[in-house]
Amino acid sequence: MRFYIYLFLFVTSLYFSSCNDFEQTEIAPFKVTKKITGKEIWQNNKKGTSIYIVDTLILLKSSKDSLFYVYGIESNQYLGSIIKKGKGNGAFSAVFFYGQFITDHSGIKIWITDYMTKEMNLVNVTASLKEKRTIVEQHVSIANEIIADATSYFYVKGDKVVGYHNVQDGEQPYDERFFNMNTANSTVAFKKIPALKTKKDLSTNLRNMSYQSIARIKPDGSKIIDVRHYQPKLNIVDTGGNHLASFIFDKNYPEEFTEEVLRARVNLNYFEAVYVSNKYIYLLRTDQLDKDVTRVKKPIEILIVDWKGNPVKKLLIPEYILSFAVDEKSNILYGLDYISQRVFKYHI
Repeated sequence: MRFYIYLFLFVTSLYFSSCNDFEQTEIAPFKVTKKITGKEIWQNNKKGTSIYIVDTLILLKSSKDSLFYVYGIESNQYLGSIIKKGKGNGAFSAVFFYGQFITDHSGIKIWITDYMTKEMNLVNVTASLKEKRTIVEQHVSIANEIIADATSYFYVKGDKVVGYHNVQDGEQPYDERFFNMNTANSTVAFKKIPALKTKKDLSTNLRNMSYQSIARIKPDGSKIIDVRHYQPKLNIVDTGGNHLASFIFDKNYPEEFTEEVLRARVNLNYFEAVYVSNKYIYLLRTDQLDKDVTRVKKPIEILIVDWKGNPVKKLLIPEYILSFAVDEKSNILYGLDYISQRVFKYHI
């Protein structure tokens, strides 16, 4: 009798596994909550849109003529601008930064993606500041089949370019795929990850909402996260495209998102910004409607989890920062209030 019970349970587990293809874990309650208030360190006129920390530098991404305005972490002093935007020699017209950087004996470097030239460029920030021009140390051409979509995320991993690519694909118009491109010959291999796919029976608008996400690569280059903008979900894959884990932050959010589920939460933003280190994943949660983001100020919270999904700390922040970065060496968080263009410093 016991044999048949075990057999039934085994077959049942196979059935449900085949239906879902991945396991989704609910994040446990945060036992540590800390309210922190920021100290304004500067108010700028750079039209900052987001903020990054790269080693000893603060990069303020801007909608002005340069992609980044650079400040020193220790001094908080302005050091100069890098990566001129526009047309002409040394300028970039359609450039994005997806958070990947490296440091070595020759300086601090960042990878940027230029959709106009269809290239990834390794920019030496240290040398660019010194010489007051953009110093590109390496170019990597990107295949047309993955560069065409501006919602993709690109990361260099050895002799490969890996990342997420959203494609229009017949019956599955927005099937989110993991890609792996060989830099030597630009051949591309796609890998479907069940945790990242969208439902075919959703209306176009809601399907668009269901896949919008923020991706970041772990600094050691071993993993990539996918954080959903309109769903309280976090997915983790390795750089080979193998699904490692999926987490949900709202126990009341249905596991299977249907037309009804999405319509009930239409245009509700969950995660607005993300920062990752080798130790932790930091997620800025707004719970705010699209029409109110950047217009209606409210307190926000930052959830900190480790790479296994264990809750570490919840930060409650009264200032309306929509972009942030963390200096873990000093245990300091920097936040950008997009509306007032003020930058705040927090001890976490």
